[in-house]
Amino acid sequence: MSDTGELEALDDAALARLAYGRADSENDRMRAERAARILTARKQAAAPTFVSAPAPSPEPDPAMPDAATSEAADHELPVARDRAPRWVLVTAAVAAAALVGGALVGQLAPATPAAFGVFASTDATHTDFHAAAYADQLASAGEQLLSEARIIAQEELPDGGRVDLVAYRSGREGDPAERRSACVAVFGTLGDEGAAPRRWERTCTSEPDFLAAGIEATLSLTGVEVRYAWPADPAVTPSIEYAPTGPTSVAESLDLAGDALGTLRPQNEAEPPPLVASIMTAVRPENRGAVLLGPTELAREGDEAILIGYLAPGSLPGAELTVCAAAVRLGVAWGEIDERCVPVSDFAESGLGTEQSPNAGVGVFSYRWEPTGDTSLTVLRP
Repeated sequence: MSDTGELEALDDAALARLAYGRADSENDRMRAERAARILTARKQAAAPTFVSAPAPSPEPDPAMPDAATSEAADHELPVARDRAPRWVLVTAAVAAAALVGGALVGQLAPATPAAFGVFASTDATHTDFHAAAYADQLASAGEQLLSEARIIAQEELPDGGRVDLVAYRSGREGDPAERRSACVAVFGTLGDEGAAPRRWERTCTSEPDFLAAGIEATLSLTGVEVRYAWPADPAVTPSIEYAPTGPTSVAESLDLAGDALGTLRPQNEAEPPPLVASIMTAVRPENRGAVLLGPTELAREGDEAILIGYLAPGSLPGAELTVCAAAVRLGVAWGEIDERCVPVSDFAESGLGTEQSPNAGVGVFSYRWEPTGDTSLTVLRP
C-alpha cells in the first residue's frame, strides 16, 4: 500500500496527530502535509450545503394568463410566510380574530324589528310635514319619544278635514324592550278654516306585545267610530277608518225611530209657531247647524215650561244624526234651558231626557221623550 493510501486508511484522530504532531525529518513533514490535506478534504466533504435565496421573480407579463399568475403566487406565498417577522404574524392573527369577532357580534346583536322599519323610511307618505307638529304635541304632553312620529295611515273627513294615524316608539334610552312601548295616536283636524289638529286617542302597548299582535282598536265618539290598526307584520298595511255609527239621513232616521220622530214637523213645511221659533234662536244658534226635522213642541207644563224636540246633524263631520230635546223655562229671556242630544240609534233604543226622577228635588226640569213617542215634563223648582 502506498504512503497516501496508508494515510487515507487512518481515522480523523490519527490524521490529526500526524498533521499537527512533531516532525523531526523531511519525510515526517511531508507525511504531516499529506495528512492535513486528507483531513481538510474530509471536513469539506462533510460540511452542509447552503442554498442561496432565489432571485426575485421578474415582473409578470401582462399577457400571461391568470392561471399562471395564480400559480406563481401559490409558490411564493409559503416563502413569504416563512420569512414574515413574528410581530407581523401576531398582528395578522389579531386582525383576523377581530374580524371574526365582529362578524359574530353582528350576528348576535339584535336587529331592529321589521315592524319598526317605518321610522327609517324616506317615503314621502311617511314623512308628511304634519308629523313634526304631531311629535311636538306628543312631547308637550309628556311623551318620551324614542323615534320620530310617522303618519302611517290617514282618511279624509266629509267636511274637508282629515284624520291621521300617527305611530311612534316611547320610553327611555337603555330601557329593556318590556319597558319600551309602541304607540299610535289618532289626530283629527276638522275642515273649518284655521282648525288645528287635536289628539283624539292614544294607544300604547309594550314592544314585545306589539311584535306579537300589533295594535288594533276602536275609538268611539258621538255618532262616529274610528277603527284603526298598526299590524306587526310590515307586509300588512296600517289602516284607519272613520265611519258613522248609525243613520246619516232623515229617511234612515225615520226608518229606525219613526214612532217618535214621525211627530216632528218636516223643515220644508210651514214655519214653527212664533213661541217655538223664538225659543230656538236661543237654544240653537245658526253656528250649530241647521235643524233637519222640527222644531216641534212635544209637551208643556202650564205657563212655566215647554219641551221642544228636533232632529239635527251630529257634532262631528259625517257623524250619525242626533235627536235633541230642549226643556225651556217660560218667561222673560228664557233664563233656564236644558238641552240634550243623543245619536238616533241610541234614541231608538232608550229615548232621552234627564236622569233624575220628578221627586228628586234637584235640577230645574224632569223630562223624558221615549222611542214610542210618549213624553213627560215636570218643573222641579218654581
